[in-house]
Amino acid sequence: MRSGHFLTFEKARSNKDSVPLRRLALNLKAIVAKQREDWKAAESNVKAASESSDADFVSVEDRETACRWISDVAESLKMSPDTVALCFGVFDRVLNVLKVRTRLVRVLAAACLSLTAKYTEDEARESFARSLCTAAGFTFSRKDLLRMELLVCSKLDWQINQSTSIDFLYAFMDIVGNGPDFPSQQKRITIAEFLVSRLEDWKLAKLPNMEVALGCLMVTFGGRGMFRLRRLLALHGYSTDTQTIQQAQSLLKPYAKMELKLISRLIQRGEEDETEADIFSSVKKLLNHGQLEPIPFGQMTFAEIVRC
Repeated sequence: MRSGHFLTFEKARSNKDSVPLRRLALNLKAIVAKQREDWKAAESNVKAASESSDADFVSVEDRETACRWISDVAESLKMSPDTVALCFGVFDRVLNVLKVRTRLVRVLAAACLSLTAKYTEDEARESFARSLCTAAGFTFSRKDLLRMELLVCSKLDWQINQSTSIDFLYAFMDIVGNGPDFPSQQKRITIAEFLVSRLEDWKLAKLPNMEVALGCLMVTFGGRGMFRLRRLLALHGYSTDTQTIQQAQSLLKPYAKMELKLISRLIQRGEEDETEADIFSSVKKLLNHGQLEPIPFGQMTFAEIVRC
């Protein structure tokens, strides 16, 4: 689902090249179809502590603290960014339909993480419920956790699975990744981990997922490759809010300077492209003139290695 390469919209294309494009378009269509973001347009139960009239119910600060706890637990259990992002989404939807008391926020967070792990992970985790109880300092029991899972499912009409900003991010990176500006698999994971860590911020989390993913791409890639992405979105009738994208970008940019500094610099400056161009130029000289400019390669030059 997350593999494949985007094909540019040029006239000269073979028939076989249209297959990956269709697959990427279908993947994006499936992600859009799973969106459940109606709650973001409605009035939320979650308000800042200073704005809330009742301190017994979860505030924005409580929500962000719970999300940090989810992130810490997920990191210790080596859970993927898409699992954490789905957990945040389910958690926020529940908070929107229910006024949750502060004393129950931790067991609710654990229940959301347990449910989303069942959706996203291929294999069941042994003693996962006990791990969550332990991480919460045994402030709730396994029975409490199971009851909360049932409550979450019933309140959300058993519609747990949904698209997240991480789903959009991976799909968009596949589209943008036509050529050398495409990050490696490890860089993709690093970018996804950065984005999901920032979803702890309520201001970012309540923005539409597609615009959040586009804002993250703008922070990471700059303007490189965005033309292909906008062209595909327009071709398939997906509209985006430029102002919301810029808002997401402004919320992410201060933190990206620290966490994505190296990746962003390589991608935006095109250093990977320049390296590839240098190698191509050197090989071309070798083929045309029978000589190659020395390139440091350990204790030997590249030319010496080629001659061997």
